Amino acid sequence: TLPTVLFRLGTPELLPESGPALEQLAAELQARPGLRIEVAGHTDRIGEPQKNQVLSGQRAEAVKAYLVQAGIAAERIRTTGYGDARPLHPSPDARNRRVEVQQLP
Repeated sequence: TLPTVLFRLGTPELLPESGPALEQLAAELQARPGLRIEVAGHTDRIGEPQKNQVLSGQRAEAVKAYLVQAGIAAERIRTTGYGDARPLHPSPDARNRRVEVQQLP
């Protein structure tokens, strides 16, 4: 989980304070050229589930776009969105609006 990767409420727009965590992830990917990852977007339960599903995917794509712009090959990054289906904390809780990254085999 990248707890400092934050988005403008209700949008896939990355906030400036997301930069350090994403720069660190990009550096890790550059240092390990064989590493492939999945970026999973999540939302809280505020709003309509269908819109949250779309938004979570857009947020994962925003992280991928940042990494590609940093020089990481797009084919090394898979994205998915889980909407509000996998909360870590009782709702409402902003910490459920998150991006998780995991290594792919």
